[in-house]
Amino acid sequence: MNDWFKKNKIVVVLFLLALIPRLVFSLIAFFSLGDQGFIAGADVYLPAGLNFLTEGVFTNSLTEPLIPNSFPAPGYPILLGISWLIIPKYLFVVLWQNIIYSLFIVFVYKFARLFFNNTISIASAIFMAFEPFSLFWSSTVMSETPFLFLFMLSVYLLALSWKNQKWKYIILSAIFLGLAAWIRQIAFLFYPAIVVMTFIMLWRKIALVNIIKILVVFLFVFLAITAPWCIRNKIQFDSYVISNQTHLLYFFNVVPNFLALSTNLSVDQAEEYINNLAVTKAGVDNFNDIYLKDEYIPILKEINSSIIRAQPLIFLKFHLIKALPALTDSGWTNILNFWNIDLGDSSSINISNLLVQKDFQTLFSSLKNMPTFWVRIIGIIFWLLIDLIALIGVVLMIRNKKLLRIALAMLVIIGYFFITSSWAAMARLRLPLQPFLFIFVIYAIYYFIKSYENKRRYTN
Repeated sequence: MNDWFKKNKIVVVLFLLALIPRLVFSLIAFFSLGDQGFIAGADVYLPAGLNFLTEGVFTNSLTEPLIPNSFPAPGYPILLGISWLIIPKYLFVVLWQNIIYSLFIVFVYKFARLFFNNTISIASAIFMAFEPFSLFWSSTVMSETPFLFLFMLSVYLLALSWKNQKWKYIILSAIFLGLAAWIRQIAFLFYPAIVVMTFIMLWRKIALVNIIKILVVFLFVFLAITAPWCIRNKIQFDSYVISNQTHLLYFFNVVPNFLALSTNLSVDQAEEYINNLAVTKAGVDNFNDIYLKDEYIPILKEINSSIIRAQPLIFLKFHLIKALPALTDSGWTNILNFWNIDLGDSSSINISNLLVQKDFQTLFSSLKNMPTFWVRIIGIIFWLLIDLIALIGVVLMIRNKKLLRIALAMLVIIGYFFITSSWAAMARLRLPLQPFLFIFVIYAIYYFIKSYENKRRYTN
């Protein structure tokens, strides 16, 4: 036991450093807000999981008869349902989530340690553990925490396969990415990033045919893990996906915002326009007849596609602009909201929309009249500083031939989650890319500290 602890002392310490403050936070929240205080999205997840486990029907509906749904992704609801059947308390959910998050921090360290020294690896993991939003978010009942753990474990195992090309690491990486896709569909589309990163890391190191073998095996294993639910959705809803939720989110959030930014319509007018369009195409009397009903999702998908295809370049422009909050939103107002601090309208103001529309008057008015709005602005400044230091780290790492490949691979991960988070861009969607961003940050800081020390040593 002593030998094991000596060999794994850093891992154990990092795990406890991440876990203890989270347990303290969750206990304070429990005694201050009650068990219901942890709820963020469980009103959707928990019923779906319980219905599936007890009735054999995956739906978030609470009324009979239970009609199957193609959304949300099934992984987190099932985890919640199992947890609830063991101990029906959200505090219990938060407890195991915080344990999982602490394991995630361990794998942030282990991934970094494959390519960087101990100082950079430890600092990156600690930064991820104590960044305010990530410290807070694992104590909310949302899907990010188990997703982060499975995704980071998959990336770590993939990185091990880059080092030695052992099949067990490739297969395990694909399995865990598949499980991550069961929790959040965003992982279902991550395979192209796997291809790009693997070519970056292994090109001219091993034969091309061996790279292709690795990628083919990874794909087959990944598809085998995700296939059961995708086949279920194909049979029942004619859609080979983990979840149809993306089409709903685009219809209710993205398309109205896009129309408001690209036409003279207000958001309300844009919503009314596409709702009427959906009603006409569905041949029903009013929008309530098709609201959140699976059989009408193909119609919503068709409307989404037609509006985006009409102005693809303009959509791409706004898509990139709307992705910016993924790198700038601190999420600190979520923490205030968690503690029931009145935010007024400050949390609902869409800063990226104001910038696109050049509505600086509303922006300055919000700063003047809403004290809590300053929390968002200070958070944005903080994250802009983080992004700037990370950018410097990117440049420095790319200049280092030994680190060029892993720098490019990490940029692929950051770029993927940055682009796919657009329109819904918020702090919680940044969490999967955050460890890699922090590695760049810590590398830059470490580089300049070492340069300063070497300069002093030389001058003395």
